[in-house]
Amino acid sequence: MAKAEDLSLREPPAYALRVYADTSNAGYYSPLHEDLGCASLVPIPDPKILRPPPWLDPDMVVDDCTGAPLSTYMPLGGEWPLHRDPRLDLGFYTEPLHPRGRMPRFAGKEWIIVFIAGLAVYPRGFWERRRRKAEIVREFRRSYARGLAGVYAVALLDVEAVLEVQDWRCAPKILGESPHRVYGEPVRAFIGRVAVIEPPAPVLSLPLADKSRIEALKRGRFRKGLLSYRRDLLDALVSAGFRVKWAGTGTSSYINVPKCRGDHGPSY
Repeated sequence: MAKAEDLSLREPPAYALRVYADTSNAGYYSPLHEDLGCASLVPIPDPKILRPPPWLDPDMVVDDCTGAPLSTYMPLGGEWPLHRDPRLDLGFYTEPLHPRGRMPRFAGKEWIIVFIAGLAVYPRGFWERRRRKAEIVREFRRSYARGLAGVYAVALLDVEAVLEVQDWRCAPKILGESPHRVYGEPVRAFIGRVAVIEPPAPVLSLPLADKSRIEALKRGRFRKGLLSYRRDLLDALVSAGFRVKWAGTGTSSYINVPKCRGDHGPSY
């Protein structure tokens, strides 16, 4: 990871986080639908949740790309409660306070979090019926061997505020569907405008602040770190023809948060 002084030399950083289904958790990458220009982003499993509420139940959550339940893209009989974070529809990302989360402690307003994910193209019609895990993994490996799988930038979070929440009774309403709230875990929350990138952008096509990351990206091993800088990244996406569709919550959804003991409130 870049040192603190490296991240403060220029304008606000574009900091990448690897999210969604991966070989290290689900055993395969989320589906990339080239004909639709979007991806079915499958959240990672959350073993802490035994009885998922509707917003974390894969049979209840609808995929924004295809309109199908997210369980469509999960192994038959092996569905898992969703660690549905980040929330692109609500405009937040939350991570545990203890142990230390994945974002640098000094990250703040005007940073852009670039959510990157492993995506793979599966054969046409593959997801029209439910599949066993062995079938999905086998087809994923074939796609990977054919160069039809890789790491993509799928969304951006333009950070407008950072909150530390230790008492969920005092958390802003926007964070009510964070999976960490289900088991009462203190978090640091990043809130702001979200942009979905359509179609998802191969990370290797973006400007990289550190060229030494190229090999890790090629091998799918890059997990987090400085990717680029705010202006460089946004200019590159637009000039390359990617649609950056901004939507968001606006600061009115989380200001005036009641102060609670142990809650540090927003930092601006």
